[in-house]
Amino acid sequence: MRLTGVGVGPGDPGLVTMAALEEIRAAGAVFAPSLAAGSPGRAEAVVAKLAPAVTCHRVVFPMGRGVTGIEARRQAAAEAAEQMAAIMTEGGRYAFVTLGDPTLYSTFSLVAEFAQARLPGLEIAVIPGIMAFQRLLALSTTNFVDNDEPLHLVLGIGRDRDLEQALGNRRAGVVIYKVGSALLRIKELARNYGRSAEATAGWLLGTGEEVVVPLLEAPDEVPYLATVVIRPSRESG
Repeated sequence: MRLTGVGVGPGDPGLVTMAALEEIRAAGAVFAPSLAAGSPGRAEAVVAKLAPAVTCHRVVFPMGRGVTGIEARRQAAAEAAEQMAAIMTEGGRYAFVTLGDPTLYSTFSLVAEFAQARLPGLEIAVIPGIMAFQRLLALSTTNFVDNDEPLHLVLGIGRDRDLEQALGNRRAGVVIYKVGSALLRIKELARNYGRSAEATAGWLLGTGEEVVVPLLEAPDEVPYLATVVIRPSRESG
């Protein structure tokens, strides 16, 4: 029995790999995370466009920060594993679809952990997906980092010192994930470190509602999954 985490990109069905699509079509059942049982998540929406004959089994995952958020996600993952175990059978092939990539800030790792505990011998596999920040960077068509420039990937909902450390290195490219309610703080830090002119914000990337704007022009309220990219400072001379 095998459960594969399948990355379906940021939201554009055209950015899903052939390997991902083949896995989805071959799976005995496809599981998809959602914020509520009554509404499809974005990963499920991508599957519906690419493979309309495939029915996704919806598993609910809350979005939250801090210890409380982690505990809620772990509880949701345990409940998802139970739900999935009732469907999965020995020797079967199953897929869990997720936005972006299953190995980076994804619900899949927790699901896989609890599913293996519930189903001993379960094989876990991953098919990578394009990340939202890659979609955002592709719109500029130029290198984000080059030569020996470092790249920092941090969370908007994370610790201030992580953001400050990343922004403080003007040679570094910075990607900030899960911006949400932290946008005002990110704007302030970008100004303080002289990085706002190099910063772009985007959300609903790859969808028909995609928004991409300079960071300082972004509204004070943006979706939880909004992304900010800040280019290295390349001063002449």
